[in-house]
Amino acid sequence: MRRVEATPCNFRKPMDNIRSLLFFVVKFHLDEKLLRAALDRLIRDHLPLLGGRIKRASDGTKFEYHIPEPFQDNHKLFEWTSRSILTTLDEANLLPSSMAEDSLVSFSKPSIPEIEQHWRPADWPLERRHDKPDTPLLLVHLTSYTDATILSTNLPHAVADQMGYASIIKAWLQITRGETPRPFLELKDNTLFSTEGFSAEDLYGKGRYHTWDNSERRKAIFHMIPELILYPKEVRQVLRLSVSGVERLRGQWDEKTKQKYGVDSLPLTNGSVISALIIKY
Repeated sequence: MRRVEATPCNFRKPMDNIRSLLFFVVKFHLDEKLLRAALDRLIRDHLPLLGGRIKRASDGTKFEYHIPEPFQDNHKLFEWTSRSILTTLDEANLLPSSMAEDSLVSFSKPSIPEIEQHWRPADWPLERRHDKPDTPLLLVHLTSYTDATILSTNLPHAVADQMGYASIIKAWLQITRGETPRPFLELKDNTLFSTEGFSAEDLYGKGRYHTWDNSERRKAIFHMIPELILYPKEVRQVLRLSVSGVERLRGQWDEKTKQKYGVDSLPLTNGSVISALIIKY
């Protein structure tokens, strides 16, 4: 059994009890056998840490990964379940099929918690304290409609934040296409806590390479206080953006960017516009 300390890389303490749920809605059928085989290869050949378990270290204060070497035949690398529904996704009436042509942004019903109940098993743990003794880190559930597939995933926040989550999904998809993903980095202890080899601009201007100190954490929390006062209770809704509206904005800002920075400036993408809207509002 290999033991790897779960050292926080970008937080002072991992949010060790939270499980993050991520849903992918695609309007075609996914190959379940291909996805499952690719995930098995991802863990065995590229990211064995994902097949381990998070346990409390012997000192009782830290967490560590317990990774069997090699994985035994009876070891569950991940949990996989699936369900078929004999209707179209539109007939399920979970996601609105249209919105006003002149609308750029709208919020739709039902709420996120109501939708989740249709796309995840009822016995999924939403916090790590609800895990069973041998619950895998990664849980996957496939919901198949006659014209669409929902891929639902469940992973502890202590394993990966959203950027780390994205790198796992990207590597998984690369394997389904027959590609070899880039190696996952194994950093030496305290690599991200050291300032050696980084310029002041990298460390403090971009904020990419060092963990936050107390003053930076206080500043981040301070900006959240007004919103927490106005909205003390979290409301999880579906935000919908119209494709035509996003493309219209992209065209307007593409033209302004060219006027300001020249014709050789990089063109904007729909993703750039969506990111800007979310950050601004």
